Amino acid sequence: MAKSFLIIGFAAVALVVVGVVVISSRNGRPVVIPVSDPVSTNEFALPADDPQLGRRIYVRCQACHGVDGKGVAGNYPSLVGNAVMNTDAAITLVLRGAERGVLSSSPWNGQMPAFADQLADHEIAAVLTWVRSQWGNQGSPVTAAAVRACR
Repeated sequence: MAKSFLIIGFAAVALVVVGVVVISSRNGRPVVIPVSDPVSTNEFALPADDPQLGRRIYVRCQACHGVDGKGVAGNYPSLVGNAVMNTDAAITLVLRGAERGVLSSSPWNGQMPAFADQLADHEIAAVLTWVRSQWGNQGSPVTAAAVRACR
């Protein structure tokens, strides 16, 4: 009996290694589900031309600004239709951070961390370009050169 569990356990590990997982059986047949690619330990180590880079980096922003970009009233400003996102001031905010202020006529009391030491120029450009294309924002793409100029 112990030997059969060992064989079954080894088979399950082997299936995960090759990219499938057997969840259960249906009508006597196993249900095999492909395993998605595991998340890299460095989620942000993506090429500069990756079209999903901005969205992936925004994961860092959504704790304060929300998945929907609406922020938290009085604490973290909404990015929805926010005209400031279409200016170089947005680049400076991401690079240097800020504490309290008014952003697009919306007062906020939170703290925006500085990302200059955490994100490369192309990463900041990607996340701002992504934000400029979401939630009614219609700004032009941000380039790594524009970020470098604001540093």
